[in-house]
Amino acid sequence: MTHFPTPEQRAILELENQRYDAALALDFDTLESLCHAELVYGHSAGNRDSRAVYLNKLRSGALRYHRIDHPVDNIVLAGDTALVIGEMNAQLTVNGTTKALNNSALAVWTSSRQLEIHRLPANAPNPLTAAAAHMAPGALTGPSSVSCRGRTGWSGNRRARPPCRPFHWASA
Repeated sequence: MTHFPTPEQRAILELENQRYDAALALDFDTLESLCHAELVYGHSAGNRDSRAVYLNKLRSGALRYHRIDHPVDNIVLAGDTALVIGEMNAQLTVNGTTKALNNSALAVWTSSRQLEIHRLPANAPNPLTAAAAHMAPGALTGPSSVSCRGRTGWSGNRRARPPCRPFHWASA
């Protein structure tokens, strides 16, 4: 098990545990309280949901987790933001179809200095390939697929995209 030496890292790990436990237990009030109002929840199939849509899928039974394992490799603290890097492996049912996930995962937590409450504004899973599953934690497999690289548009994508702007986290 990875050791997290700072109280802040341990607090973020506890929030991760709470959110996965709430999803399994269908504790929608806890899950909603942990998720930022502007949540962007990415799914391994590539679709993204707002907090309202994600919670509605859980409430309606369209999305149901049966088992979730979420080993954490690292928690990076940067100001009011924490990046949780690890995996999200699960058994779940999506619209009546049972699935197994083996994902690399990045969860982003941010806090409000006024309230000192952390909320989850982003979740980004990526299916692990056989080659990536055998790499050392933290090993890079190539350039980021979402990078502004100093341009006014997003790189690597021929479709029109909004211009790059600095990230702004809304207060919780």
